[in-house]
Amino acid sequence: MIASHRRPPGRLRYDCNKFTDTPQSRSLQGTGVDMTSVLTGARRFLVVEDEAMIALLVEDYLSDLGHVMAWQADTIEDALQLVQDQPDIDGALLDMNLHGQPVDPVAAALAERGIPFCFITGRGIDAATRHPLAPVVGKPFTIGSLRAAIGLLFPSA
Repeated sequence: MIASHRRPPGRLRYDCNKFTDTPQSRSLQGTGVDMTSVLTGARRFLVVEDEAMIALLVEDYLSDLGHVMAWQADTIEDALQLVQDQPDIDGALLDMNLHGQPVDPVAAALAERGIPFCFITGRGIDAATRHPLAPVVGKPFTIGSLRAAIGLLFPSA
């Protein structure tokens, strides 16, 4: 007798032949599922940083750590829009000062959605007084300090 394998009700079945592995798209076409994180366990991060070179460094470090900088914003308004529009943000790395403005509104929006975040700042690690439980990475930073902060955001990973 041949046993039949049935999907449990409510479970989606994805056709992995639809997976496109290009820099522009790492998703199952038409499903909105990001297969990079599904296949590798990578976390998708929103990086809020107004200095392009630091954003590139963070992107490289995240990649080296097995994660993805899926979104990047350099203004409070853009970051708030991304937090509102993107349902699959796993975590966020926030520069505490964007063009002279505190990043507090973005931190509050992330906290409201239950998205873990840490601060990256050149103002000293005591600068994050409104969110005392959020890890703080001081600039300049190394891949090790970013790894440690991500470990605090996702302790079971």
